[in-house]
Amino acid sequence: MFVKPQAMENQKEIIEAIIRAAEITISQVVNMDVRLIMRTEAEPRGTVEEMLAVVAQALGMTMDDYYEGRKREYVDLRCLAAVFIHRYYSHLPMKRTGTLLGKMDHTTIINYRQRAKQYLYIQDEQFCKKYNDTLKAVKAWIGTR
Repeated sequence: MFVKPQAMENQKEIIEAIIRAAEITISQVVNMDVRLIMRTEAEPRGTVEEMLAVVAQALGMTMDDYYEGRKREYVDLRCLAAVFIHRYYSHLPMKRTGTLLGKMDHTTIINYRQRAKQYLYIQDEQFCKKYNDTLKAVKAWIGTR
């Protein structure tokens, strides 16, 4: 079925209006700011553990490296893992993410995601390269599923 571009644009506006209305309603019920996000990317069919292996491999590391110390290379690995888990497995509780990354508290996962966001914002060369390599590997992994 062929849909005119104008009709598609109207449909998008209708969906965005519904989302805005839902945000307002939910915000009033829970007394918190709420932001709903439309997603175009499908979740991968593989497990979170499989994706963690892909993230580690993209950085030339192993699954055991998730449990290593506080050197930047290990922290970056966990930061990237937290970002990609949130991106592709958004339904997963942060507590579960923390368990996967070495029995960490949910606040540590929040910190990892904020740290990654900051590194990307300031365009930290080392982190941006790791992020792009990881993104490429994860997208290739998703494409093979």
